[in-house]
Amino acid sequence: LHCKFKYYNFVDDKYNIKDYHIRNLADFLINYNVVPANKRRNVEAHLKSCVTKSIKKHRTPSCDSIFSYYTCISDEKLIYFN
Repeated sequence: LHCKFKYYNFVDDKYNIKDYHIRNLADFLINYNVVPANKRRNVEAHLKSCVTKSIKKHRTPSCDSIFSYYTCISDEKLIYFN
């Protein structure tokens, strides 16, 4: 999972997720019609809250924190994956 997120620049080499990573993921989700463009602020807020949750749960950036981030993102509150 980390390799895929890193490939698309959604995280860095050390499992960190910065604001520009969040913007990249939001852009990706909008460009590929996963979410409508008018929901950008909601999506970015959701992604930021997922970063916060994964950091609280795992303390340091790691493979586990990226997996927690992914599961939070795909909780189907804003983003629906089939």
